[in-house]
Amino acid sequence: MRERHLLTQTSWYGAKAANYLNLAKLYWWERRFPLAYARVIRCSSGDWRRLPADNVVVIPNGTRLPATTPQRAPEQRVLFVGALGYAPNQHGVDWFVSRVWPAIRREIPAAALDLVGGDPSPALQARSDTDGVHVHGFVADLGPFWQRAALSAVPLLAGSGTRLKIPESLANEVPVVSTRIGAFGLDLGDSEGVWQVDDPAGFADRCCRLLRAPHEGLLAARKGKEVVATRYNWQHIQRQVANLAREVARPTKAHRHAVAP
Repeated sequence: MRERHLLTQTSWYGAKAANYLNLAKLYWWERRFPLAYARVIRCSSGDWRRLPADNVVVIPNGTRLPATTPQRAPEQRVLFVGALGYAPNQHGVDWFVSRVWPAIRREIPAAALDLVGGDPSPALQARSDTDGVHVHGFVADLGPFWQRAALSAVPLLAGSGTRLKIPESLANEVPVVSTRIGAFGLDLGDSEGVWQVDDPAGFADRCCRLLRAPHEGLLAARKGKEVVATRYNWQHIQRQVANLAREVARPTKAHRHAVAP
């Protein structure tokens, strides 16, 4: 699904012939997995619905909930958290800074953008402290950034896996504006504080709404936090994986007879 989305939605992604071959290969492997393994874990119900089978189970990726959540004091600040040297993050941030952020600043001149993550490019560092953009690099404690942010942005146009920064943001009661591929594999939507928008104008508009009405975003993010606590909480996920491992490792009746002395 990710490969298909990239092929149809983005022109920059690269050698399309190779991507079409990769798409066919992934589809072939995905159909074979349930035949070759006792259990197959999918990370989202959407993945399960595409290729359901009796031995396919859904166990999501997740995050660790903070022991305490400080009193939120959101300002007109947008937060991005992620390794800035990772190519999909770098491309997404470039897209956001060049095509989305100017529209936000026209509507809300006082808005600020905090980019937090290691290995920012020299070009990105050169933009720091101009036009409301602040590049912080790696920080040991994200607490002050979560506390001040009106929203976090996940403007990804490529990359694989689940964006754990989204449930982490909700765990800290910060709403999220993301592209569809940025929120891929997460069963979270508007009512849980995750808005998915792909076009620059729509992305900017949603960010502006949350910057102007941070209380609205905070209420939605708190509902999202409840979902994260029950569905995307690492402690809960660890129990699911442990139970599944015990189930698969338990000898069957036929196996017990086969190994009996």
